[in-house]
Amino acid sequence: KMEVKKISQPDIGELIEKLDFVDGIEDNLKSPNSGKGRWIQECSIASSKDASLIVVGRRRHLVIASHSDGWKLNSVNDEQAESDLITQVNIIPLSHHTLSYCIIVGYESGHIRIFNPAGVLLVVQKFHQGPVLKLITRTLHGVVEDVMVLFPDSIIAAVTGLSLSAAVIVAQNASTRSSDPNLTASPLTYTPPSASQAATITYRKWHLFGAEEVSDAVFVPPHGDSIDPCSGRVIAAGRNPVLSFYSVTEEQNSSLSVAAAIASTVATKLTSAVVSLAKTWWWGSSQSSDEIFAKEKEKAQKEKEEAAMEPSVSLSIRWSINDSQRQINTIAAAPDVNLAAATDAFGRILLIDTKACCVVRMWKGYREAQCGWLLQGETMYLVIHAPRRTTVEIWRIRHGGKVGSQSVGSGCRLIYATSSCYLLDRSGYLHQIRVR
Repeated sequence: KMEVKKISQPDIGELIEKLDFVDGIEDNLKSPNSGKGRWIQECSIASSKDASLIVVGRRRHLVIASHSDGWKLNSVNDEQAESDLITQVNIIPLSHHTLSYCIIVGYESGHIRIFNPAGVLLVVQKFHQGPVLKLITRTLHGVVEDVMVLFPDSIIAAVTGLSLSAAVIVAQNASTRSSDPNLTASPLTYTPPSASQAATITYRKWHLFGAEEVSDAVFVPPHGDSIDPCSGRVIAAGRNPVLSFYSVTEEQNSSLSVAAAIASTVATKLTSAVVSLAKTWWWGSSQSSDEIFAKEKEKAQKEKEEAAMEPSVSLSIRWSINDSQRQINTIAAAPDVNLAAATDAFGRILLIDTKACCVVRMWKGYREAQCGWLLQGETMYLVIHAPRRTTVEIWRIRHGGKVGSQSVGSGCRLIYATSSCYLLDRSGYLHQIRVR
């Protein structure tokens, strides 16, 4: 049997009311209008696997609810991102004794910012010039393995969990030392990182060539019994084709070509700065040479940062599934990444075998569906929230039947966190979905 049970938590409605909904939003949790609960769809929301950490982002506002000795609500005020708009939030599990989770936030400017659960800014990075569309994380044994950042024009930046974790832990330790009253005499002080410190996280950037539009993606690591055992795989969901399968080899993972491109660009810009300064000395200028050199150096540094974002490796489609009349909006990988569930614009849900690169099952009549996965013991279940039907269903995978269906009311939102699923209702209450 299935169960949708309200769990102990902070009032998410109170959390949401901490956000400034004045600009462009007429309804809120207390509004009697028919639009009540619309905030759920307008926010980006993430939860940890055990729901001990919940993050909500909308426009310029980020709110964190954490639970240790009772629930604590924290509204984050990031001065560096004051004029930047939040597009995505996610929670990343770490394996460190001082930090179990960090929060990754994507912005319209293309920046990502990583915070600890207390709301302290740890890392700033910019991979590409364009808004962050998706933050896709893959975990193994409760620890992050990799993070993919999806941008427009079929661009993906991929970060290994090891690289991200190392940068976050170093910044967290620096932050802890700076706040320790016993270390006030130490010359070490912590200041929030800036975008110029992006080199602290290494990454790969791929252009998914041949896809007209990519709306979501998953990464499948190399697997011995797959049809291409030596390569990892990116599965892109979108339009023309609706599903694209790309192989990622070690050669394509290499950052040597990227480094060479950056070095060449930087050298060109520095040469340009020197030539500009020489012209100033020869022809004269109302500005001092120091001022001119400082400006040229600043310009070269800015162009260096921009150049570091530009190089990407083009991946070609190995296999694809096309349907010119349809578009897939979302794809959610199972905890073992051997299966994935994709939803399209016409109410179909496709069950994909990521190793064989084929569709093994299909459900119809689920418009605007949201999918997640449950792993209980050795059994895998697919969770389907059908907003049009106002129900949550659980199906045994791969070819099993429906375990159960429960009415949940309108205006709810499914939150998938690794191998757990939660339902957030429009009144702000969180419910755990499970099989019992």
